[in-house]
Amino acid sequence: MSEPFNLAQKRVLIFIVAYNAEKTIGSVLSRIPQSLHNPAVEVLIIDDSSKDSTFATGLEHEKREGDFRVTVLRNPENQRYGGNQKLGYRYAIENGFDIVALVHGDGQYAPGEIARPSRSAPKG
Repeated sequence: MSEPFNLAQKRVLIFIVAYNAEKTIGSVLSRIPQSLHNPAVEVLIIDDSSKDSTFATGLEHEKREGDFRVTVLRNPENQRYGGNQKLGYRYAIENGFDIVALVHGDGQYAPGEIARPSRSAPKG
C-alpha cells in the first residue's frame, strides 16, 4: 500500500459536476472528509443547466461560512459530461490549483475516497 498523499501546502479543488442534483448536493458536500476542511481547499460546483433547483441549492452552500470555499457556476446550456470536465479543469488551471478531484453531484463517486490513500498496482 502506498503512503498517504501529502496535501501540505497544496491547493486542492474538489470539482463537482451537477445535473438535477438538488436533493443530493448537500449530502455530497457533507461527505467531504474532515481532513480537507481547510482554506487551501475549494469546492467548485458546476450546474449543467439543471431543470431543478440545483443552482439555488448550491448557492445556499456558497453563502455559508465554512472551512473551505464553495464556488457555484451555472451553464446556460447543457454542456454534457465532457464539456463540464473541460470547464472545471480550465478553472483549476486558471486559478493555480495543484490537485483536482472530480466527483458527481449525485454522490456516484464517493467524496470520502478523496483523501484516502490509493493502493499501488501489483508489480509484475
